Amino acid sequence: MEPERLNIKPKSATAEVQLLASYLGNKPIPDPNYGGIRGFENTFLDKLTSNSAKSAL
Repeated sequence: MEPERLNIKPKSATAEVQLLASYLGNKPIPDPNYGGIRGFENTFLDKLTSNSAKSAL
């Protein structure tokens, strides 16, 4: 999360917010609009992989 976003976090908050891509080892997720149908398929597979990694925790 961007440091400037942490300013709005209440001091009493216990929840943590993470980007879904952080479960991919912070691998960049390319913009699917520039990869044609294959770009969308790859982005979808990245999402499935990150969901599986998150569920395994």
